[in-house]
Amino acid sequence: IATKSKMMRHLLRALWEPKKAIFTALFLLLMVMYIFVVLSHRFFYDHYPNKSCETFFRCFITSFDQGFKADGGLGGFLPNYYVEDDSTQTDPDYNRIFFDQAINIIVFMLLVEIFSGIIIDKFGELRNNDEEVIQDIKQFCS
Repeated sequence: IATKSKMMRHLLRALWEPKKAIFTALFLLLMVMYIFVVLSHRFFYDHYPNKSCETFFRCFITSFDQGFKADGGLGGFLPNYYVEDDSTQTDPDYNRIFFDQAINIIVFMLLVEIFSGIIIDKFGELRNNDEEVIQDIKQFCS
């Protein structure tokens, strides 16, 4: 099926040909995620439900897994960041707010967009190459 459809061939080539750039971006994603998990394990381990941040490795796996699954990224997985005191009023944990927003912006917006950009650029390059071939065929074979 993939070889019969021109669009599918281009899609597979757009994923396969820039594999070095994709793996480099994946490595960057893992390193940035590692930094956030170090911070998370150090400062917010008690925010994770069911002791899922008890060890660093478990914290990394949980953060990476739930960060992409949870609605709202990792902040959507972790419980509410409002700290309850003795009164009925709750004060926000500003460190958690900053952490949640930083991980959303840096990891789940910028780095994921890098993957999309690599694939879209290659797909556009393949399309342009096809258009050049069609132009050459029309120009020289007519």
